[in-house]
Amino acid sequence: MKQQSTSKGFAILSVSTMLIKVLALVYLPIQSAVMHDYGNGIIAAGMYLYTFIYSLTNVGLPSIISKMVAERSALGDYRSTQRVLRCASIILGVLGLCATLFTYLGAGALADYVAFPKEAVLMFQVIAPTFLFSCVSCALRGYFQGRQNMVPTAIAQLLEQLVNTVFTALFIWLLFNVAKHASTDPQIPYIFGAAGSSVGTVLGAIASALFLSYLFTVLFREQRHRELKEQTYDGPVLYNRDIYREITRYAIPAVIGSFAANAPGLIDAFTCKRSLMQSGLSDFVASGLYGVYSTQFSRLFTVAIGFTNPLVITMVPAIASALAVQNHKLFRHRLTESYKLVYMLMIPIVFGMMFLAKPTITLVFFHRNNGSDLIVFGVWTAVLSVIAAVQSGLLLAGGAPLAGPLNTIIGMIPKILCNVLLIPLHAVNIKGAIIGNAMGWLITIILNDRVARQRLHVGSCGLRSLRAPVFGSAVMGLACWGIYSALYLPFAPRHSTQINIAANDAALLITVVAGIFIYFSVMIKIGGVTAQDITKLPLGTRLLRLLRKIPFLKENLRPKPLGENKGE
Repeated sequence: MKQQSTSKGFAILSVSTMLIKVLALVYLPIQSAVMHDYGNGIIAAGMYLYTFIYSLTNVGLPSIISKMVAERSALGDYRSTQRVLRCASIILGVLGLCATLFTYLGAGALADYVAFPKEAVLMFQVIAPTFLFSCVSCALRGYFQGRQNMVPTAIAQLLEQLVNTVFTALFIWLLFNVAKHASTDPQIPYIFGAAGSSVGTVLGAIASALFLSYLFTVLFREQRHRELKEQTYDGPVLYNRDIYREITRYAIPAVIGSFAANAPGLIDAFTCKRSLMQSGLSDFVASGLYGVYSTQFSRLFTVAIGFTNPLVITMVPAIASALAVQNHKLFRHRLTESYKLVYMLMIPIVFGMMFLAKPTITLVFFHRNNGSDLIVFGVWTAVLSVIAAVQSGLLLAGGAPLAGPLNTIIGMIPKILCNVLLIPLHAVNIKGAIIGNAMGWLITIILNDRVARQRLHVGSCGLRSLRAPVFGSAVMGLACWGIYSALYLPFAPRHSTQINIAANDAALLITVVAGIFIYFSVMIKIGGVTAQDITKLPLGTRLLRLLRKIPFLKENLRPKPLGENKGE
């Protein structure tokens, strides 16, 4: 099976992830127009809990599968890779069935947890079957990732989100309006609208499972049989009991890791609305504020950290295979490359959102753009989130799977305190949740770095790779603010809301294109980006050809007679 380097695999998943993020934003204007901030709060709270249950049954094991498959593939033991997939599929199938029954039968208790005891019950019942299909996708994704072939994962995730986007928008609008005309109870439309948001999730999971199953059983069947027939590995055999023992060894860390990854959302779902009501706000107003935070801020926040998951997915098997053959030089190279890539792409997004917060939210949510102050206040915490996530992936690949999740859980203690103590204060309000996120990730980073230095003898924050992107992004951000102001302010205030929104969108899109050019120009001039770095980015080869046509950048990007880097 064809493998990709860390940078190529990262580029493939990054393109897929950013397309997924865009698709995930496409239906939000419809959702917000139909459900308003109150309904957004219901959906967001329910999805936090769904994501947690999903992660317990799915997200941890694919990383384990990819690690084990990568290690056996590096040794040429292809028979064991098939055994790993078979054993993991059995475990995932059982967990998927249990999660489906638990979510459906426990829908009332789950709705109580998120402080929407009536509104979220039907949503949980509708979304319950998703786990039966997602367990199939996750097993196969882990296998393909372990073989360092990221194309199947990228296409499957893109297909899943496309189906999800189309049917989520359709069923939110359809069920909300049907319920609105059928009932005089003002809560009923929101109940059915929230349930409609779950239909797209179920159908997306079905599409992903069918696609990956087709790839594995049909397209890659002959290639797998050829590998097994030509296998020359004659080392120790990995039996089923060894696989189950290894999976069990990582199962507890995976569960803890899933809990840790979802801890901020779980804490917010339980505390935010309740803490807001303690300050004297009504249920409706508190739900609306939580809806602004959990939908407008959190959704754009996920765009800022969008490159993290593909990076960790590609980094874990790549670093694990380097450590398996005790190539420490390759290990350090891949870690440095990982940080450089993610900072190069993430930092300008963070600065762009800080300088253009309101225009960005207006682009996605139209006139419902009252979350821009939260973006300015807290989007920078994406840097802390990314560092902590990369550290956890490093520690998993380095044989310390418990360290990252446990450190994250420890870091959530101040997060809880901030939510409980700061959110009820009128001067702080929902921003207390953002302060809690920052405190939690900062403590997690400190603890993770200590473990990495003790076990792997390497610093794990990648701060040296951060300096150039910060400088380039600051210059870009200031320039973008000036460009947007020049394009938008002289015209939009004189016209209607619809024309203002259209003018905002046009000005923002032009500014984004200019910002990309400014950022890479500055980075190239200060030496923060080389021609080799650009080729590792999504669509990097085409971008490099375009940049070399610019007169004042041509000298900096001139091809150099260097041999191909074998470390990848």
